[in-house]
Amino acid sequence: MTVGMLDRWNLGAKALGVMRWAADVARSIDPEAALRLAWKVIEIERGMRGKPGAMKLTELLRWFTEQYPSAGAASVVIAYVKAIVDLLN
Repeated sequence: MTVGMLDRWNLGAKALGVMRWAADVARSIDPEAALRLAWKVIEIERGMRGKPGAMKLTELLRWFTEQYPSAGAASVVIAYVKAIVDLLN
């Protein structure tokens, strides 16, 4: 097995993880929230490049609670965000 094949499998596994968490976000919060969260993660990653991940997560959670005040599913959001960031990295 080559390193390239392992890299592709890892990438595929990460993408699958993102899709699973996106489905959880869609079920527990709102289908639109999954897409909006993904775009917000990308926006924050670009705008806060070089800043610690904790600062980025704090900014994202602040935004999320403003947009979805009754959602109350921060653990699902955090896991989804982690999966997206892992995929992007």
